[in-house]
Amino acid sequence: MVEFVEDGYELVSVVAPSNQTRFYFLRKPGKVVKCREEAGLDGPLPTIPPSALALPAGQQTALLTTPGADMPKVHVDITCAELVRPER
Repeated sequence: MVEFVEDGYELVSVVAPSNQTRFYFLRKPGKVVKCREEAGLDGPLPTIPPSALALPAGQQTALLTTPGADMPKVHVDITCAELVRPER
């Protein structure tokens, strides 16, 4: 997406249909580009033992920690394509 911005494209709008996906629309005179950004985890989240979910009476929130558990890495994939008007 950086290449398009460096080539003079301007951001027109961002659409986020979910927490993991965003669409970016960029334009410059006579041209439009649509980019898709998708985020995901590289592996499962660590399991939380049921005993960690039990809160003492009167407590509404808790910080859950899983000592020694490896948190998965987040990856972001971005793909872009120039949109072309069909010829009439």
